[in-house]
Amino acid sequence: MANDKKFIVKNGLLTPENAVIGNTNDTGEKLQVTGSTKLAGSVNITFNDVSNSPLTVTNSIGALTAPTIAKFIGESDSLDIINISTGDYKLVNSGNDSGIIFYDNTAGIRLIYDGSPRLAINSSGNRFYGLSTTTIDDNRILTTADEGSGNGLDADTVDGLEGNQFVRSDVDDIMAGNYTIQQNLTIDGNLTVSGTTTTINTEQILLADNLITLNSNYAGSTPTENAGIEVERGTLNNPKIIWNETNDWWQLEVNNVTLGRIITTADEGSGNEFDADTVDGLEAAQFLRSDADDVASGNITIQGDLTIGDDSGGAQIFFDGAGINRVLYSQSGSIGFLNASFNYAVESTSTGDLNVERDVSAGGSVVADDDVTATTGNVTAGDSVTAQNNITATTGNVSAGDSVTAQNNITATTGDIAASAGNVTAQVNVSATTGNVTAGDSMTAQNNITATTGNITASAGNVSATVGDVTAGDDVIAQNNVTATTGDVSATA
Repeated sequence: MANDKKFIVKNGLLTPENAVIGNTNDTGEKLQVTGSTKLAGSVNITFNDVSNSPLTVTNSIGALTAPTIAKFIGESDSLDIINISTGDYKLVNSGNDSGIIFYDNTAGIRLIYDGSPRLAINSSGNRFYGLSTTTIDDNRILTTADEGSGNGLDADTVDGLEGNQFVRSDVDDIMAGNYTIQQNLTIDGNLTVSGTTTTINTEQILLADNLITLNSNYAGSTPTENAGIEVERGTLNNPKIIWNETNDWWQLEVNNVTLGRIITTADEGSGNEFDADTVDGLEAAQFLRSDADDVASGNITIQGDLTIGDDSGGAQIFFDGAGINRVLYSQSGSIGFLNASFNYAVESTSTGDLNVERDVSAGGSVVADDDVTATTGNVTAGDSVTAQNNITATTGNVSAGDSVTAQNNITATTGDIAASAGNVTAQVNVSATTGNVTAGDSMTAQNNITATTGNITASAGNVSATVGDVTAGDDVIAQNNVTATTGDVSATA
């Protein structure tokens, strides 16, 4: 049969040999077709050799142009097998480019719709595309891309927990369990703890507020509960600082035993009922009592005024020296030392007089604006005895290392009048009733000079009585003159 002739087989072709169509090269297969081939009717391929493929379509031009190597055409469009790249094939509906891509090796497969991928399966896992419209039984598939606010998803549980098992952050809510916060907690609002015990296990507490309020839930006007701060000391007794509502003061406690109240400067002064152990480090025994008899063992220097007495009755200072004790006493303006009979031995009267029970003795002068009187003793001065009025020693002597001078009388009733180195001068009388009148120099009186039973002696001067007598029970002796200007000079013995 000529090679360029065509033939038509109407009743079938039966041959035990290979059939080669479109090519003269027999490659050994039973049916070998080269070029475009159109089969009409049913095609039945019986497969009984597992070592070979029953149908092989070979792309001899390569994958560079992504050729279609098989096309199945129905009533419209077609189902194409395209060799899109080396080893990669695409089974696709040509009408809307939807199908499956089969990649070589580990690249896996990809489902596409209208040219866009929807699912990729490879060695790394499964990947869905366009999940915002991907559903299972009309329910959209959720992924990590849906996490976060605004995803519009309403789950029944989270990790198996119902919504009411979580604490709301956008509304008031209640935390029914115990919570441990392992990181920092910042509360922008107020913190209210309604339990019975608040435990803070921290090494340092910093508060911006400068005032801590205890017992803050009390709103009445007659509080009865004490409040304070307690320090935990382990196995030792805990100390406390407590506000005592009964007494309205702060007190210290240890093991619920009150040590005492806290003292402040508001407690200073009398009546604070405090019994201190020391004052400025000094014991009570080192101070003098003001409300009871007391003894000072050291010297006391008073740099200001000292007031003795309470302006009611007499006031006295008792001198407890060796031998006879003495009392300095003052009442009704008079002050002086008392004798054993508690009468004045020496008295300075309210009018300025100095009354001496016994001797008046001075290492220097004895000077008085009025009388100098020694009722039962002597008037003695190492220098002068001078009085603006009388000088009187009732039972003793009037003696001066220098002069004895009086504007009125000089009288020694039972003793001597003696001016050892000076004058005896009186504007009125000089009188020694039972003793002597002696002057180291002159003796002068405007009236009488009298020594009733003794001598009148002026060792280095005159004896002169201007308008009276000079009378001595014994001698009248003068180094110079004895003169009685208008009276008599008489020496009885």
